[in-house]
Amino acid sequence: METKTFLAKIKSKKILFPEVRRNPLTFLGISKQPHYEDVWSNIYAFFLDVNAEHGFKDLFISSLLKVIRDSGVIFEFDNNFEIAREYPTKENGRIDLVLQSSSKAIIVENKVYHFLNNNLEDYWQSIDSPNKVGVVLTLHKLAHVPHVNFINITHHQLLDSVMQWLGNYIVQASSKYVTFLTDFYQNILNLSNPMDYQNIDLFYNYNNEIKKVNELSENVKQHIKSETNTAGEILGLNVLAPRGKQENEFRYYLSHSDHNLMFTVIFKGLFSSKKQLMVIVELQNALLKNKEIFESIKFSETENSLIKDDFYSNSNNWAHFALDTFSPANGHEIQNLSEFISEKINNSPLKTIFHKLEEAISQQISK
Repeated sequence: METKTFLAKIKSKKILFPEVRRNPLTFLGISKQPHYEDVWSNIYAFFLDVNAEHGFKDLFISSLLKVIRDSGVIFEFDNNFEIAREYPTKENGRIDLVLQSSSKAIIVENKVYHFLNNNLEDYWQSIDSPNKVGVVLTLHKLAHVPHVNFINITHHQLLDSVMQWLGNYIVQASSKYVTFLTDFYQNILNLSNPMDYQNIDLFYNYNNEIKKVNELSENVKQHIKSETNTAGEILGLNVLAPRGKQENEFRYYLSHSDHNLMFTVIFKGLFSSKKQLMVIVELQNALLKNKEIFESIKFSETENSLIKDDFYSNSNNWAHFALDTFSPANGHEIQNLSEFISEKINNSPLKTIFHKLEEAISQQISK
């Protein structure tokens, strides 16, 4: 299928192109520990404790028992149990979680990404209880659990049950831990369903067309960057590209009078639905140490409308003095973006503002 045809079908909704959304960031994600099994086991141990300060009481143990029963195992358990982490086994293994009362026990092996190669028989024999059940918690459903007394429950199943019954406990629960719980739940959702299968199907069904669109997108981005560089040259200014990711976002056009005075041309908005270009008169470093020299400059009413109110209160090593935005109307203006940018700057009050700042800087140097 031709790229134009493919895009036309998307526009006419003959091909449903879903919006790709990133999963919400969680605190475990921020801390770079979203999938650490020890961390999850510690969280489960805390929430399973019916007497802990979270105030959820028996919410977690009741939810766990419900999922166990839904899996076909009849098992009763009261709230008089102790929780052990890293419980030592007879063959020097470690059980992630053991919930044990005087006569009953729940043995929990917690898995996120790691392969299940634990000695479940050793786990089973290491817990001396006449009535016990084993649970293997996993991110995705296992095809087979290698022990007859262990059942497989997904983290998603368990937390779905918890969230289903949360409303019955929320009044007595700590609002802080309600937030922690919902964030933990979101973390599990993020890892359980990293990407919608419909998006994956779309990618595989139209892989060639999507590659062509990506190539087109990359070519347009490179064109915009090149034209932005050329615009600075047309204006007779030195063009400076920032380092790193920002190289794909903006360019500096440096004043010949002082390189700490510049036009900052932000073109990343052209890649979004706004299709907007931002031009800023910016000052940096040494020019911000004596801002009062700019207060005596007389600006016209039109120029004043573009000057930023916070310039004099800004304490950073850079500050925006004036700003204006421009929107190319069509593909022709993007094709000739260098002319579009240079003409807009030449015809904007930003240019006269820029020259007045240059003059004030030159006068200050000559004193």
